[in-house]
Amino acid sequence: MPMGDFIHTSASLFFGAFSVVFAIVLWSGMQETAWLFVILGVVSRYAETIHTIFKRFGVMEDIAFIDAVPVVDILFATLPSAFFICAFLIMILKKTRL
Repeated sequence: MPMGDFIHTSASLFFGAFSVVFAIVLWSGMQETAWLFVILGVVSRYAETIHTIFKRFGVMEDIAFIDAVPVVDILFATLPSAFFICAFLIMILKKTRL
């Protein structure tokens, strides 16, 4: 593994782990739906990082494809953004109703 890839992977794991830990701590006391979607977006983004690393090291292989694109890659690429969109829409709706 080239040094650039190693630094990128290490930084993604390190900062992703901290963001997930803080998100889970926030989740335990959170009652607002919008913030729960933000937390889900952070956790799903870290799951994508872990999945990518597992694929790189040969721990996991893709089994389902849509036009030669792994289904899991499609899900992990879209889920965090979908959760963030839901969170922001909920925040906008709450703000405009007041």
